[in-house]
Amino acid sequence: MRLLDEIAAEKPRYRRGTKIDRIIEQLDEQDSADFVAALRDKTIPNVVIMRVMKRRGFDISESGISLYRSQIYGTK
Repeated sequence: MRLLDEIAAEKPRYRRGTKIDRIIEQLDEQDSADFVAALRDKTIPNVVIMRVMKRRGFDISESGISLYRSQIYGTK
């Protein structure tokens, strides 16, 4: 077996995805779509998204949102 095949076949020992990805999965379909839309909308500040999500019981940080937005959408 080639090294790359062996690496690809190995199952990760940790849960994949970021905290934000896991939040998206936990939300119902409409809230998930709204959350993703908010993350994509450059006019909505990170702190606003963080405050609303914290009120809804999610442990999320402004820096985590910023990092996610920059990595996924190329925005901050």
